[in-house]
Amino acid sequence: MNEVLLYFSFINKGNTKKIFESLKKHEQIDPVELKKYKSMLEENSIKYITILSSKYPEEFKYLNNPPFILFYKGNLDLLKNTKIALSGDVVSQKNLDLLDDFVENMKNETLVTLNFPGFDDEVVKKFIQKDLKVIFLAANGLDNPYFSQKEFDFEKNLLISIYPPEVGVKKERLQSRSEILASLAKYLVFFEFKKNSKSLHLVNFFLEMGKMIYCYPTDNFNEFGNNDLIKEGAKLITHYSDLA
Repeated sequence: MNEVLLYFSFINKGNTKKIFESLKKHEQIDPVELKKYKSMLEENSIKYITILSSKYPEEFKYLNNPPFILFYKGNLDLLKNTKIALSGDVVSQKNLDLLDDFVENMKNETLVTLNFPGFDDEVVKKFIQKDLKVIFLAANGLDNPYFSQKEFDFEKNLLISIYPPEVGVKKERLQSRSEILASLAKYLVFFEFKKNSKSLHLVNFFLEMGKMIYCYPTDNFNEFGNNDLIKEGAKLITHYSDLA
Protein backbone atom coordinates (compact mmCIF):
# COMPACT_ATOMS: atom_id res chain seq x y z
CA MET A 1 0.00 0.00 0.00
CA ASN A 2 2.91 2.37 0.68
CA GLU A 3 4.04 2.11 -2.94
CA VAL A 4 0.48 2.72 -4.10
CA LEU A 5 0.46 5.98 -2.14
CA LEU A 6 3.90 6.83 -3.53
CA TYR A 7 2.71 6.29 -7.09
CA PHE A 8 -0.40 8.43 -6.73
CA SER A 9 1.60 11.14 -4.98
CA PHE A 10 3.82 11.45 -8.05
CA ILE A 11 0.90 11.25 -10.46
CA ASN A 12 -1.02 13.97 -8.60
CA LYS A 13 2.00 16.12 -7.66
CA GLY A 14 1.35 15.70 -3.95
CA ASN A 15 -2.21 17.05 -4.07
CA THR A 16 -3.92 15.26 -1.17
CA LYS A 17 -7.46 15.58 -2.52
CA LYS A 18 -6.47 14.25 -5.94
CA ILE A 19 -4.57 11.35 -4.36
CA PHE A 20 -7.73 10.47 -2.45
CA GLU A 21 -9.75 10.54 -5.68
CA SER A 22 -7.25 8.24 -7.38
CA LEU A 23 -7.55 5.78 -4.51
CA LYS A 24 -11.32 6.04 -4.49
CA LYS A 25 -11.52 5.30 -8.22
CA HIS A 26 -9.08 2.38 -7.93
CA GLU A 27 -6.98 3.83 -10.71
CA GLN A 28 -4.44 1.48 -12.25
CA ILE A 29 -0.75 1.64 -11.39
CA ASP A 30 1.88 1.59 -14.11
CA PRO A 31 4.74 -0.56 -12.72
CA VAL A 32 7.25 1.00 -15.13
CA GLU A 33 6.37 4.49 -13.92
CA LEU A 34 6.47 3.37 -10.29
CA LYS A 35 9.97 1.99 -10.79
CA LYS A 36 11.00 5.31 -12.35
CA TYR A 37 9.62 7.25 -9.37
CA LYS A 38 11.46 5.02 -6.90
CA SER A 39 14.70 5.51 -8.83
CA MET A 40 14.16 9.26 -8.78
CA LEU A 41 13.96 9.20 -4.99
CA GLU A 42 17.07 7.06 -4.72
CA GLU A 43 19.06 9.28 -7.08
CA ASN A 44 18.21 12.34 -4.97
CA SER A 45 18.71 10.58 -1.59
CA ILE A 46 15.06 11.25 -0.71
CA LYS A 47 13.19 8.93 1.65
CA TYR A 48 9.50 8.83 2.47
CA ILE A 49 6.95 7.71 5.01
CA THR A 50 3.21 7.36 4.53
CA ILE A 51 0.16 7.91 6.66
CA LEU A 52 0.35 4.18 7.45
CA SER A 53 3.81 4.46 9.03
CA SER A 54 4.37 4.34 12.80
CA LYS A 55 6.67 7.36 12.30
CA TYR A 56 3.95 9.47 10.67
CA PRO A 57 3.54 12.67 12.75
CA GLU A 58 0.59 12.51 15.13
CA GLU A 59 0.03 16.23 14.55
CA PHE A 60 -0.88 15.62 10.89
CA LYS A 61 -3.81 13.40 11.81
CA TYR A 62 -5.74 16.45 13.07
CA LEU A 63 -5.54 18.26 9.73
CA ASN A 64 -8.66 18.40 7.56
CA ASN A 65 -6.71 16.80 4.72
CA PRO A 66 -3.68 15.06 6.23
CA PRO A 67 -0.98 14.31 3.64
CA PHE A 68 -0.80 10.70 2.54
CA ILE A 69 2.95 10.85 2.16
CA LEU A 70 5.88 12.81 3.56
CA PHE A 71 9.17 13.03 1.70
CA TYR A 72 12.28 13.79 3.72
CA LYS A 73 16.03 14.13 3.96
CA GLY A 74 17.83 14.02 7.28
CA ASN A 75 16.96 13.09 10.84
CA LEU A 76 13.31 12.02 10.93
CA ASP A 77 13.46 11.58 14.72
CA LEU A 78 13.31 15.39 15.05
CA LEU A 79 9.57 15.11 14.46
CA LYS A 80 9.30 13.61 17.95
CA ASN A 81 10.76 16.75 19.56
CA THR A 82 8.92 19.78 20.92
CA LYS A 83 8.77 22.08 17.91
CA ILE A 84 8.36 25.85 17.75
CA ALA A 85 8.07 28.51 15.03
CA LEU A 86 9.82 31.89 15.14
CA SER A 87 9.23 34.53 12.48
CA GLY A 88 9.66 38.20 11.66
CA ASP A 89 10.66 40.63 8.93
CA VAL A 90 13.13 43.12 10.36
CA VAL A 91 16.83 42.30 10.61
CA SER A 92 17.93 44.92 13.14
CA GLN A 93 20.30 44.84 16.10
CA LYS A 94 17.33 45.09 18.42
CA ASN A 95 15.66 42.00 16.98
CA LEU A 96 18.90 40.05 16.75
CA ASP A 97 19.52 40.80 20.45
CA LEU A 98 16.00 39.61 21.32
CA LEU A 99 16.61 36.48 19.27
CA ASP A 100 19.91 35.85 21.09
CA ASP A 101 18.16 36.18 24.44
CA PHE A 102 15.35 33.86 23.35
CA VAL A 103 17.65 31.14 22.03
CA GLU A 104 20.04 31.32 25.00
CA ASN A 105 17.17 30.59 27.39
CA MET A 106 15.42 27.90 25.38
CA LYS A 107 14.84 24.39 26.66
CA ASN A 108 16.25 22.61 23.61
CA GLU A 109 13.15 23.03 21.43
CA THR A 110 13.45 22.26 17.71
CA LEU A 111 12.80 25.04 15.19
CA VAL A 112 10.35 24.37 12.39
CA THR A 113 10.75 26.95 9.65
CA LEU A 114 9.67 28.14 6.21
CA ASN A 115 13.13 29.76 5.98
CA PHE A 116 12.11 32.96 4.20
CA PRO A 117 15.05 35.23 3.29
CA GLY A 118 15.73 37.93 5.87
CA PHE A 119 14.95 37.55 9.56
CA ASP A 120 13.77 33.93 9.28
CA ASP A 121 17.14 33.10 7.77
CA GLU A 122 18.87 34.79 10.73
CA VAL A 123 16.82 32.58 13.07
CA VAL A 124 18.00 29.48 11.22
CA LYS A 125 21.63 30.63 11.34
CA LYS A 126 21.35 31.24 15.09
CA PHE A 127 19.96 27.76 15.73
CA ILE A 128 22.69 26.15 13.62
CA GLN A 129 25.35 28.26 15.34
CA LYS A 130 24.10 27.07 18.74
CA ASP A 131 24.03 23.45 17.54
CA LEU A 132 20.23 23.33 17.86
CA LYS A 133 17.92 21.31 15.64
CA VAL A 134 15.99 22.67 12.64
CA ILE A 135 13.16 21.23 10.53
CA PHE A 136 12.84 22.89 7.12
CA LEU A 137 9.49 22.74 5.32
CA ALA A 138 9.58 22.87 1.52
CA ALA A 139 6.75 23.96 -0.78
CA ASN A 140 8.19 21.94 -3.65
CA GLY A 141 10.12 18.74 -4.32
CA LEU A 142 13.24 17.98 -2.29
CA ASP A 143 15.30 17.46 -5.45
CA ASN A 144 15.57 21.27 -5.54
CA PRO A 145 14.17 22.58 -2.23
CA TYR A 146 13.12 26.22 -2.09
CA PHE A 147 15.02 27.50 0.96
CA SER A 148 17.22 30.46 1.78
CA GLN A 149 19.59 28.04 3.54
CA LYS A 150 21.54 26.00 0.98
CA GLU A 151 23.77 23.70 3.06
CA PHE A 152 22.40 21.16 5.52
CA ASP A 153 23.78 18.86 8.20
CA PHE A 154 21.44 15.92 7.71
CA GLU A 155 22.40 14.32 11.03
CA LYS A 156 21.16 17.35 12.97
CA ASN A 157 18.50 18.75 10.66
CA LEU A 158 15.49 17.57 8.68
CA LEU A 159 14.02 18.64 5.34
CA ILE A 160 10.43 17.63 4.68
CA SER A 161 7.86 18.11 1.93
CA ILE A 162 4.52 16.64 0.97
CA TYR A 163 5.52 17.09 -2.68
CA PRO A 164 7.51 14.61 -4.79
CA PRO A 165 10.55 15.55 -6.90
CA GLU A 166 10.10 17.80 -9.94
CA VAL A 167 7.14 19.62 -8.38
CA GLY A 168 7.63 23.39 -8.36
CA VAL A 169 6.51 26.17 -6.04
CA LYS A 170 2.96 27.53 -6.41
CA LYS A 171 0.83 29.82 -4.25
CA GLU A 172 -1.42 26.99 -3.04
CA ARG A 173 1.62 24.90 -2.14
CA LEU A 174 3.04 27.74 -0.09
CA GLN A 175 -0.28 27.93 1.78
CA SER A 176 -0.33 24.18 2.39
CA ARG A 177 3.22 24.39 3.71
CA SER A 178 2.12 27.05 6.21
CA GLU A 179 -0.69 24.80 7.43
CA ILE A 180 1.80 21.96 7.89
CA LEU A 181 4.04 24.28 9.93
CA ALA A 182 1.14 25.31 12.15
CA SER A 183 0.25 21.68 12.75
CA LEU A 184 3.78 20.77 13.81
CA ALA A 185 4.72 23.78 15.93
CA LYS A 186 3.60 24.02 19.55
CA TYR A 187 3.44 27.83 19.30
CA LEU A 188 4.41 30.77 17.09
CA VAL A 189 6.58 33.72 18.14
CA PHE A 190 6.63 36.95 16.14
CA PHE A 191 9.50 39.38 16.30
CA GLU A 192 9.00 42.72 14.50
CA PHE A 193 7.02 42.25 11.28
CA LYS A 194 5.62 44.64 8.68
CA LYS A 195 1.88 45.25 8.53
CA ASN A 196 1.74 43.60 5.09
CA SER A 197 4.05 40.76 6.09
CA LYS A 198 3.83 37.48 4.18
CA SER A 199 4.23 35.73 7.54
CA LEU A 200 0.82 36.94 8.73
CA HIS A 201 -0.98 34.14 6.90
CA LEU A 202 0.42 31.84 9.59
CA VAL A 203 -1.81 33.50 12.19
CA ASN A 204 -5.08 32.05 10.91
CA PHE A 205 -3.66 28.53 10.75
CA PHE A 206 -2.42 28.72 14.34
CA LEU A 207 -5.72 30.17 15.55
CA GLU A 208 -7.75 27.49 13.75
CA MET A 209 -5.71 24.85 15.56
CA GLY A 210 -6.11 26.55 18.93
CA LYS A 211 -2.40 27.23 19.31
CA MET A 212 -0.74 30.10 21.14
CA ILE A 213 0.75 33.07 19.32
CA TYR A 214 3.33 35.19 21.14
CA CYS A 215 4.47 38.60 19.96
CA TYR A 216 7.22 41.06 20.87
CA PRO A 217 5.99 44.68 21.04
CA THR A 218 7.32 47.46 18.82
CA ASP A 219 7.74 51.22 19.20
CA ASN A 220 7.20 51.73 15.46
CA PHE A 221 3.40 51.80 15.35
CA ASN A 222 3.08 52.98 11.76
CA GLU A 223 5.24 50.44 9.96
CA PHE A 224 5.05 47.29 12.08
CA GLY A 225 2.00 45.22 13.01
CA ASN A 226 3.10 43.70 16.32
CA ASN A 227 1.04 45.92 18.61
CA ASP A 228 -2.08 45.43 16.47
CA LEU A 229 -1.67 41.66 16.74
CA ILE A 230 -1.27 41.93 20.51
CA LYS A 231 -4.49 43.97 20.71
CA GLU A 232 -6.22 41.20 18.75
CA GLY A 233 -5.21 38.57 21.28
CA ALA A 234 -1.60 37.53 20.77
CA LYS A 235 0.29 37.30 24.05
CA LEU A 236 2.87 40.04 24.62
CA ILE A 237 6.34 38.81 25.51
CA THR A 238 9.66 40.52 26.13
CA HIS A 239 11.65 37.44 27.16
CA TYR A 240 11.58 33.67 26.74
CA SER A 241 10.43 33.29 30.35
CA ASP A 242 7.13 35.03 29.42
CA LEU A 243 6.02 31.95 27.52
CA ALA A 244 3.27 30.08 29.34
